[in-house]
Amino acid sequence: MIETTRLISMIVVMVSAILIMFSPFIIYRKDLKGVLKTYFTGAMVFFIGDSMIRYSVINMIQLDSVVLSIIVRSILSVIIAILFRVFVLKGVLDKERKEVSQKTAIVLGLGHAAMESFIVAYQYLSHFTIARAINDGTIYDFVSETLTRAQIDDAINILTQITNLDILGSLIILLFYVVINIGFYMMLIKALRTNSEKDFALISVLYLTIILSETILVNTNQPMIIRLVVLFVFSVLIMGTYIYKQFKQEDHHVKV
Repeated sequence: MIETTRLISMIVVMVSAILIMFSPFIIYRKDLKGVLKTYFTGAMVFFIGDSMIRYSVINMIQLDSVVLSIIVRSILSVIIAILFRVFVLKGVLDKERKEVSQKTAIVLGLGHAAMESFIVAYQYLSHFTIARAINDGTIYDFVSETLTRAQIDDAINILTQITNLDILGSLIILLFYVVINIGFYMMLIKALRTNSEKDFALISVLYLTIILSETILVNTNQPMIIRLVVLFVFSVLIMGTYIYKQFKQEDHHVKV
């Protein structure tokens, strides 16, 4: 049996993921100019820049040393990610980054998050459907030529072991990455404006640190709470502080 609290947690994640998908249109409902273009550009960064290009390239890197493989793939991942985002900001969104930089960074981050949110929502919709079938005893009605009993047994095993922390943790991680992505876009926009090698170096080091941390934590099957703490440091303490300072500076310029 799957506990009711876990079913509720799945619903919370699905609803929250859907809200994230539509959040730019809620936040900027009184100023929708350029939102749709920037939003779909952010989605394009995830779908083309990350999923099709970045992940495909780094997955081709297979070295004998696990440690060396992680380092090389992480460095290559950072290079591709930054180059593609610079291409987007200087090409597709050149006008937007110059005229409404903060808004552009926020909508880009949320557009990127929309794709991740869709995946998370779909994943937990599947989990919820299976969990309900487990509880009402109809789970093995799904057995077919494409879905074997062994696969269903594996799904049952996963869902009976998953905790509320695991479920809600995936939502918290999604929210953390929204902040991280928005912060990176703000950093890149500033670096392009100042054309500062120091700013680009800082972005690269910070991005590499996050990727290495996440890769190590996931590959070593660390508890969810440790991953949440690490991402909290990057998203809230580092990126959150940076974003806050950027808005304070913009308010100061407006008042002056």
